[in-house]
Amino acid sequence: MKQNSEKSSSYAISYEVVKESADYILGQISNKPTIGIICGSGLGSIGDAVKDPVIIKYTDIPHFPTTTVGSHRSQMVFGTLGGAQVMVMQGRFHFYEGHSIHTCSMPVRVMHLVGVKTLISTNASGGTREDLKVGDLLIMTDHINLLGFNGGQNPLGGANHDNRFGTRFVAMNKCYDEEYIKLARQIAKDSGLESIVKSGVYAMTGGPSYETPAEVRSMKILGGDCIGMSTVHENIVARQCGMRVFSMSLITNICVSSQESEDKATHQEVIEVGQSREESLKIFTFSFLAGMKKSHNTQ
Repeated sequence: MKQNSEKSSSYAISYEVVKESADYILGQISNKPTIGIICGSGLGSIGDAVKDPVIIKYTDIPHFPTTTVGSHRSQMVFGTLGGAQVMVMQGRFHFYEGHSIHTCSMPVRVMHLVGVKTLISTNASGGTREDLKVGDLLIMTDHINLLGFNGGQNPLGGANHDNRFGTRFVAMNKCYDEEYIKLARQIAKDSGLESIVKSGVYAMTGGPSYETPAEVRSMKILGGDCIGMSTVHENIVARQCGMRVFSMSLITNICVSSQESEDKATHQEVIEVGQSREESLKIFTFSFLAGMKKSHNTQ
């Protein structure tokens, strides 16, 4: 019988539990992935482009949680994409689903033990910066971990930290790989996507309610260019495990900063915008992986 990885929010998931999940996966695949990709809401079709795919359902993996968000497929896809061996997660775990922050970031630890060296992630977010428009792709250059600030919800915390994953006290000033950011900007220029590809700071909230106008104005003051409900905890763990990190956020709505506005964010809008930009993001991802392979040995 499959066991749940949840224990207590004050306890990290043990190395042994993560290893059992990783060992199961390794027993199902022929080639170890070097690149992990986490797909955000409405953006899961990247996994559909994987060649010679091996699909593993989350429900089949020991100790692995399942996602409750309808647009997430709850499966991993292994195979070749852009000439690289990849591990694509079609569905991630959110704090608002009732998971601990440790469970939400557990898949990245599994990726590490499976062999992943680079984490690429996408997400959907609301834009706060004036120049951002619905449908823009924002290269994440930094983040604001609001869950860590006001609630102490950091995936490196817990009474049973295990140094086999890396140090507990991880420097975050170089979280987002500068070479990858430079590569992404060049791809945007070469592919004629400069008008929709921007750069900025992603602020993570717990969700699932969207932000109040006062919260949006606060984020602007803090320097948050967009607001979402995922990704940051995954990237923190990736850096702890020594992975290189690249993240992109699809702007699916513009955050409402005025009480007088009649606009409102909806999850359906997030899904629809995600689907409308899937092809552009897929092409961008292919070009990014090809660029990685050209400049670095990712095999």
